[in-house]
Amino acid sequence: MDSTTTDASQNAPDNEKTGHTHCLNCGASLSGPYCSQCGQHDRDLRRPFWTFTIEFADNIFSLDSRLAHTLIPLFSRPGRMSRLYVEGHRANYVAPVRLMLISVLVFFLAVELGNVALLQLVRAADPAPLTDQEAIAPSGPETEPATEAEAEAEAGIPAMTLEFFEPIQKNASPALSFDDSIETIKREIAENNEPDIDSAPLLDFISRLLTGMGQFAKNPELINGVFNTWMPRAMLVLVPVFALLLRAMYWRKDAYFFNQLVFSLHFHAFLFLLLTGLVVLGSMGMGAASGWIYFFGVPAYLLLSMKHFYRQGWWRTIFKFLTLSALYNIVLIAVLLAILLIGLTQS
Repeated sequence: MDSTTTDASQNAPDNEKTGHTHCLNCGASLSGPYCSQCGQHDRDLRRPFWTFTIEFADNIFSLDSRLAHTLIPLFSRPGRMSRLYVEGHRANYVAPVRLMLISVLVFFLAVELGNVALLQLVRAADPAPLTDQEAIAPSGPETEPATEAEAEAEAGIPAMTLEFFEPIQKNASPALSFDDSIETIKREIAENNEPDIDSAPLLDFISRLLTGMGQFAKNPELINGVFNTWMPRAMLVLVPVFALLLRAMYWRKDAYFFNQLVFSLHFHAFLFLLLTGLVVLGSMGMGAASGWIYFFGVPAYLLLSMKHFYRQGWWRTIFKFLTLSALYNIVLIAVLLAILLIGLTQS
């Protein structure tokens, strides 16, 4: 029995010989690897940098078979792994929070290295030069621009198009003039309002908002940087919001919020990993294909996940899927408007 105890003490990782006789936290005498007063583990955390790096990578990325056992069903069996996890089958899978952390880190790394925008406004190609017949064509009140782009060009508004998963385009002319109307509004606000300490922040906000509107009207590409910076962060906020929406959809007593949170974490982990792959494709010039994959793949994945996780009939699942999608899109639009407001006031 003594030999067994000795072997166990030698093999246990908690029994590190630090040479400490008293707890470094509370000063109590030590009789083992843990302090009997405060419970702190007596370990020497000082170690070579390479050892720390290996341990950090192992803790964050779980460099074992669990990562493969998690990613494969995450993509191939939507919702089934989430159901198994909440039913208690957890030993073979990476914890949802850790999986979410991994997917977010990989996504941000891909965005930084790939220099690809999730969505961006770009100027449309210049119209083709006029032919001789078009140049000498009669003009009059009844003559209207042939296209919407030409009408916008005549009004001084640059024609824009929306792109997904394309390389980020830099602004060619950041120095812009403001519209006279914007300047007039700002001047009237300043003239008709006496200086007031309480209203000063509001007036400053309105002034910055109008300035941003003037810049955005002349060069809509300015908003791209704001979207690329804030949109991934906003998606993190949507994780608990999505779980709350699920809780409202599945309100029966046995549907604990923990279940909805696990489902939301797994769904958004899939979303971030999918976006990572689409960013890679976008950096290879396949932005159009990436957009189609996203807009058709994500709804299909969510529908199948809800079907397999909640195990309800198809009609009920489709109804709840449509309702959930509508509510989620409303929240997403509100987030996009908030990002737009941030961009206008920071321009």
